[in-house]
Amino acid sequence: MGINRTYISQTINEKFNKNYSSFINEYRIKEAQKLLLKDTNLTYEGIGFEVGFKSKSAFNSAFKTYTGVTPSIFVKNA
Repeated sequence: MGINRTYISQTINEKFNKNYSSFINEYRIKEAQKLLLKDTNLTYEGIGFEVGFKSKSAFNSAFKTYTGVTPSIFVKNA
């Protein structure tokens, strides 16, 4: 692609006032929320993997950080 990783990180920081990891995780959680609201055969763990998390605990932790609730409570409240 030819774009420097540092340049991308700096641009995200300047434009969104977030570091690269926070920006990516927030995007992943938004995508996970969409999948959780769809009628899919994926488990919560499967959705976490689908959006790029490497473990169930990493997904649950990030989800709770960005939404204030666990994936299961998010679905119950939807």
